[in-house]
Amino acid sequence: MDVPGSSSGSSSKRGRKLRQCSGDSTKSDPTEASSESDFDPNGSFQKGESSRRRCERQKQLGLKFAALAYESNYEDGEHKSAFLPYRPRTVLTNLQRGNVQTEAVVVNPVQLSFHQRAGKGEITKADIDAGTNDINGLDERGLTPLMWSSAYGQVPTAALLLKAGAIHSIKGPDGETAIHLAAAGGHTDIIRLLIGAGASVNEIDDNSNTPMMFAAFGNHPHALNELLNNGGDITMTNLNDDSALSIAVKRSSKEAQSVIEGYLFMLLQPQN
Repeated sequence: MDVPGSSSGSSSKRGRKLRQCSGDSTKSDPTEASSESDFDPNGSFQKGESSRRRCERQKQLGLKFAALAYESNYEDGEHKSAFLPYRPRTVLTNLQRGNVQTEAVVVNPVQLSFHQRAGKGEITKADIDAGTNDINGLDERGLTPLMWSSAYGQVPTAALLLKAGAIHSIKGPDGETAIHLAAAGGHTDIIRLLIGAGASVNEIDDNSNTPMMFAAFGNHPHALNELLNNGGDITMTNLNDDSALSIAVKRSSKEAQSVIEGYLFMLLQPQN
C-alpha cells in the first residue's frame, strides 16, 4: 500500500540536497518544506551541518582534480583524470627536426704580404729564389722583412734573409734598426744572429736610444746580458739624458736593473 505523499517527500529531499551541493541558496517553496516526521530535535542540526561539509569537500576535491588535469597538459582535452602520470609535451624546433638547412660560413683566406709572412716565419727559400720579392724593400710602415722577423723573433726566417743578402743596418721610420726591434722584444737569439752578421750593439735611433735602452725598457735581462757581453756601452744616454740603467729604474724593470748593476759591480772589482 502506497503512503500518500511519500514519493513527493523523498523527491523534495533530493532536490534540496542537490541545491545545497550546487551552491543554490534560493529558498524552497512552502510546499517543499519538511514535514514533522522529518524533524529530529536532537540531530537535525548536526545532520544538516555534516551534509554541507560533505558538499564542500566534494567541491574542493573536484576543483583540485580539474586543476591537476589542466596542469598535466594531457593531449586528450576531455580526459580529466588526476591519477595518470604527468607527461609534458616535447616541442622540437625546426632546426632540431632538421627542417632548416644550415648554411656553412665560408671564410676567405687572408692574403698576407711578404713582410707579414716574414713576421710569421713563413718565408721559404723558394720564395726568395723566385725573385718576385725585394728582401730589402720597405712596406707601408717603412720596415723591411728582416725587421719584421727580428721584431717577432723568427730566427730561421731572419737567418734565411741575412744569408740571402738582407741589410741589417737599414733604418725604420724612427731610425730604429733590426737589432733595436729584436732587443725591444727580448729576442736573444735574434740579437746574437744580428751581431754575428755585423750589427752594432750601440746603434742609435733618431732619439739616441740604443738597443740596451730598448731591452731595459721592456725588462729583458737575457737580451741585456747578450748586449753587454758584446760591447754594449752603459754610459750612453738618449735625448732625455736617460741611460739604460735610469730607464730600468724609472720603469721598475727589476730584472734588467739587476743585470746592469751586476755588470757595474763586476767592472769595479780590482783587476789582478
